Amino acid sequence: MRASVLIPSVLGLWVCGLPGVGAMGQSGGGEDGLAAESVSVGDQVEGAGAGGRRVVVRLPVRGLHYFTTDLDDDEASTGDVSVSRFGLNPSVEIPVGDVSSLTLSGEFTYSFYDFDGTGIFDDDNELMADGYEAGLGVQWSSVIGGNWTYFVGGGARMSAEAGADLSEAWTWRGFGGVGYRFSERLVRGGGVAFSSELEDDALVVPVLSASWQISDDWTFAAGGGPASAWRTLGATLTWQASPDLAVSLTGAWDYREFRLDDDGPVPDGVMSDSRVDVILAVNWGVAQGVRLRVEGGVSAWQEYEFVDDDGDEVLDTDSDPTGFVGGGLVFEF
Repeated sequence: MRASVLIPSVLGLWVCGLPGVGAMGQSGGGEDGLAAESVSVGDQVEGAGAGGRRVVVRLPVRGLHYFTTDLDDDEASTGDVSVSRFGLNPSVEIPVGDVSSLTLSGEFTYSFYDFDGTGIFDDDNELMADGYEAGLGVQWSSVIGGNWTYFVGGGARMSAEAGADLSEAWTWRGFGGVGYRFSERLVRGGGVAFSSELEDDALVVPVLSASWQISDDWTFAAGGGPASAWRTLGATLTWQASPDLAVSLTGAWDYREFRLDDDGPVPDGVMSDSRVDVILAVNWGVAQGVRLRVEGGVSAWQEYEFVDDDGDEVLDTDSDPTGFVGGGLVFEF
């Protein structure tokens, strides 16, 4: 099996946007570490031609729960928090010519934050509760000269708490980059991504990526999408136990932000949620075109920041490490 080309999807999470889409799912590359789903640069070239390529529709459905953990123990932020997320991320990958692809993607994610006893606010005045994220994006990728790939794309995204002003909840994304196949087993690449933010200045991030087939059974990938277990950025080591079963270990950083309720304790402000997760996952091809994923692990570091509508900090608190569980299904047609 050749090295999976994750390069076109390394920044694919930026199509719908940083923060957040990587947490719940996105299309592109070999997903969830299953050998049957891997596509290499060589395969793209060797399989070129109208008869060897087809339109691919993917529908990932995912859920995740972070268990209750204590916030920093000081007078401003005494309390605890738990988080649950549910997401739906459809995509359509359309072959164009012999070696190019156009991918259209969408996202809808619901997050429930349960803050309790947050110190500077009344217990019945919730900092943040129901958060919604929705986005649309487009990506173009292609192969040049057999070993080089390039990709470019962008999109728009809305992220807001229920009751927020949706006209102030939109952000815009763009990205581009290249990849190079050094051998049948190693692909490396890099790119740049930029994003507007709800309150801060535009964010520009250089990103490096890699996909390495260490042996017939072991692979390593770094970047976004599958390489980060659908968080924002990360790296994954995968053991392919059988063609339909893979076990993976991932370290990943995740980041998202929400425009807050007009009538909440921080009216029209912004909450950001940053965390570093260590993830152990099992991925199983249960049937043709259906993949099951079960994951668990530790959120080793978490930070919540609240700023008002002028961009001034209201609350910045860390929380203790906590465990999480999650899972989902990916349908492919």
